[in-house]
Amino acid sequence: MTAAQLYDAVRTLVGRFNGALAGVSPEDLASYVIKALLERHPYLDGGAIDEVIFGNANGAGEDNRNLGRMAAAGTSMPAY
Repeated sequence: MTAAQLYDAVRTLVGRFNGALAGVSPEDLASYVIKALLERHPYLDGGAIDEVIFGNANGAGEDNRNLGRMAAAGTSMPAY
């Protein structure tokens, strides 16, 4: 089988310190991105996706974890 790769991007909102997004976790924001990408590409089977990669420029403390895995777990993707 030949490997297939899809590259696409969706951005989340950018908030201010203690602003409207202060109570929203990074993985919740990232799961919205995954859901938007799956809606944008309806021919993709979420169960066939075996890797999700995210960049997190300023993760520290509780936010310092595997953001891609945590975000995928917040979606309906059965592999996570």
